[in-house]
Amino acid sequence: MTAATEPESWSSGPFRTFAGIFTLFVILAAVPLHLARRAAKEPSSFGEALLYGAATWGIWLALAPFISALGRRWDFRPGSRWRSLVVHLSVVLVAHVIGTTIAIVTAVALFDTTGTEPLLNIGNLLRNMTNSTRISVSLLTYAGIVGLDHARRVRQALRARELQAVRLEAQATRARLEALGARLQPHFLFNALQSVSALVDEDPARARTMLAQLGDLLRDALASDASGEVSLREELVLLDRYLAIERTRFADRLHIEIQAAPDVGSLQVPRFLLQPLAENALRHGLAPRPEGGTLRVTAARDHDRLRLRVWNDGEPLRHDHSDRIGLTTTRERLAARYGDQASFRLGAAPEGGVEAVVELPA
Repeated sequence: MTAATEPESWSSGPFRTFAGIFTLFVILAAVPLHLARRAAKEPSSFGEALLYGAATWGIWLALAPFISALGRRWDFRPGSRWRSLVVHLSVVLVAHVIGTTIAIVTAVALFDTTGTEPLLNIGNLLRNMTNSTRISVSLLTYAGIVGLDHARRVRQALRARELQAVRLEAQATRARLEALGARLQPHFLFNALQSVSALVDEDPARARTMLAQLGDLLRDALASDASGEVSLREELVLLDRYLAIERTRFADRLHIEIQAAPDVGSLQVPRFLLQPLAENALRHGLAPRPEGGTLRVTAARDHDRLRLRVWNDGEPLRHDHSDRIGLTTTRERLAARYGDQASFRLGAAPEGGVEAVVELPA
């Protein structure tokens, strides 16, 4: 059992709660007693009235841990209801007798000036013990202690269930992100190797350069969990390593611009967020064009939002353009991590070309 779900000890929350309640009862008992004695011209101090109130209610505070334990042991579950009733009635009777005796003895000691010996006045004790009002107060006090402890345990159980549900949801989200990250890495590696293989026969020197760049990229890519978050600054470094491979592949047909506002470098983004967007732009926008084109990546902050944009001036958007793994995985990762707080849009840009725009909470 974790610390978050362990029941509170009686030295902490529950005892303080009961102590506060019974302190209020002591004051409520002392104030009218003190005012009544003053009105009757009887000698009395408020301290004595408080002492009487403490004697009346102190026994219930002292018995509260024991009564609560009985309430947990004998909880009227099927098969033990009658036994539970007998146990609780027996205990409340004993507590009533003890409490009434202490209250009468204290009252006589504090306020009786006739010298009467209270312990010898059996008739006075019996009359008070059988007084219907005192019996009702004892029953209600006992039931209140059991009920408050039960309500506290129900609240703890509900809180434990809520925490467990949150943990399970977080674990499920984590597992989903890890699965998506695991799907993205082989896909990225396959496409990078495909780019290298395209140059092996055509230009071996460039192919060797791309292999060296790919090695550097893979060291960075595999160094940490693809399902986690990194700073945008780190993500741009990773993107730049990937684009270095593509620069070698495209030669002078590719112009790349990366523009990031000074205040966004430390903001957290999912790892491998930009690489699939850039790859999609290169494969479907610029690679089909003999003259290549421009790929521009921008990052800016708009109040509490981070806006990332990957734009290219290549081929217009087509229905069959979509990188089924890269872009689909990006959408799923954003939905799993941020829910409706993130957005992803791929479409025609106002100035021409195609843009992929991601907005995240900053």
